Amino acid sequence: MNYRMNICYDGSNYNGWQIQKNTDKTIQKAIMESIKKATGEDVDLIASGRTDKGVHAYNQIANFKLKQDFNAKDLEKKINDNVFNDIVITRMKKVDERFHSRYNAVNKTYVYKILNQKVTDPFKRKHYYQYREPIDVELMEQGIKYLIGKKDFQCFSSVKNNKKSTIKIVEDINIEKMGNEIIIEIRGTSFLYNQVRIMIGTLLEVGIGQMKPEAIEDIFKNKTRSHAGRTIPPHGLYLKNVTY
Repeated sequence: MNYRMNICYDGSNYNGWQIQKNTDKTIQKAIMESIKKATGEDVDLIASGRTDKGVHAYNQIANFKLKQDFNAKDLEKKINDNVFNDIVITRMKKVDERFHSRYNAVNKTYVYKILNQKVTDPFKRKHYYQYREPIDVELMEQGIKYLIGKKDFQCFSSVKNNKKSTIKIVEDINIEKMGNEIIIEIRGTSFLYNQVRIMIGTLLEVGIGQMKPEAIEDIFKNKTRSHAGRTIPPHGLYLKNVTY
């Protein structure tokens, strides 16, 4: 039986999604151990994609297969009872055995949260990137048009020798300012390693006047990582949704 789950998690205390040899603090491992307690079976838990250390998710999608046939709602409750309370399975259902969380994904939407104020907010420090100097959102919006479309995003990735294609499609970017909060939403078919955080870091440099909006076009022409903005910290990033 193939089970699909929707997962919400706070990534603050984890070293990312993916199981690693040098740490037990990964989201994938925590959920797999909970499934083992609930079912007695070891599973291969496949996610729509990896999230880095400190990155959060409103709606990560993952699937796994079991030899046994469980009621999906009962299984959801059992897994939630055994997993840490900063990880919650929000929905569980049986799906076709051919469903694959990563390969069947059509696009993904990420959200990045910036708190733009001089005084640190202790309640938001793990969930927002707090930037003290003024940010011009209108300038950032002018830079968006240079990032939309099908392009070679190698210069916006931390991967130096990527054997796979670096051509990606960014479908939409939206920036909204609400008081001292700046919320950036990015939707695309798929993303390179650190691509979202580097794109946002580049837009931030535009917003603080370190880069002109049209300079983003030159970054693509130069095809050099050093010309793009810095990799913005992970704790303001959320996987919002995955479309199938």
